[in-house]
Amino acid sequence: MATPYRFDISAGETGLLKVKQDDAAASRVTELLQKDLENHHVFFNNEGFHNHMAHQLLTLYGTGSTAEGLSQAYEQNQSYQRPAQQADVSIVDKLATNWKVHAAAYLGKEDHYADFLLYFQRQMERSGWQAVVADHVLAESPDCLDMLGRLCAGFYHPLIQLMYGIEWEQPALVAEALAQTAVHDARITELMRDVDAFASATTTDDDDDDDDDDDDDGGNLVTSLPALIEGLTREQPKLASSARWEDPNRIFDGVLARARPDAVALLARIRVKPEELEENGMESALYAQV
Repeated sequence: MATPYRFDISAGETGLLKVKQDDAAASRVTELLQKDLENHHVFFNNEGFHNHMAHQLLTLYGTGSTAEGLSQAYEQNQSYQRPAQQADVSIVDKLATNWKVHAAAYLGKEDHYADFLLYFQRQMERSGWQAVVADHVLAESPDCLDMLGRLCAGFYHPLIQLMYGIEWEQPALVAEALAQTAVHDARITELMRDVDAFASATTTDDDDDDDDDDDDDGGNLVTSLPALIEGLTREQPKLASSARWEDPNRIFDGVLARARPDAVALLARIRVKPEELEENGMESALYAQV
């Protein structure tokens, strides 16, 4: 049985594709995921480059890799990983005593990854991973908004980790994802707050009631990602050209450094209705590849 401390994947669990697997591969992927959890840091260098071992192993396993193929992939990528650190139990105890009071002192600092990992493992052991995700990321509170922004930081790597954990129902992977979230910075959180404030200040009742809001005329709400992207260069050339090849980070050093007000105004116009979530999700995945 999978726990916050132990991976456990059977041959009948192969992810969304439902590819047939055997016991040898299931045992091997469980073993290698456990080794990664116990031996490696979330970043493989000091520049914030992410450890993708779990994603690679589960993708290979879920698409039919043999046990030998899994071992080969692990060996190719384990040599450059940073070693895991020991958790500071005193910090973990502080977080458990009062997250709202103590978390701010450690959030955004990668050297506290092990502390956050053990904290989330202990919380899941007590309450279950679903409740821990809901309480720390999804609830309507300033603390959860802060974590939600961090979840989307690092080019969505914490979110990627969380989605793998949820898909495979592995609490240990979910704990890794939340710990990874906690050590990312809050710049996306700040952007989300700016967007919410702008939207609240500029959205009218007529905007909310408008059913014909797919057109991007520079002021109306936008519900169509293709319409937004196709009109961007024509309607907002400053924003469209704000990122440059030489920028170290094209979001923060490009778009938000040179055209932050324009980006905030544009993001504030985007709306996704509940019934459109699946379609918009597929659109986002498609446009992320082009």
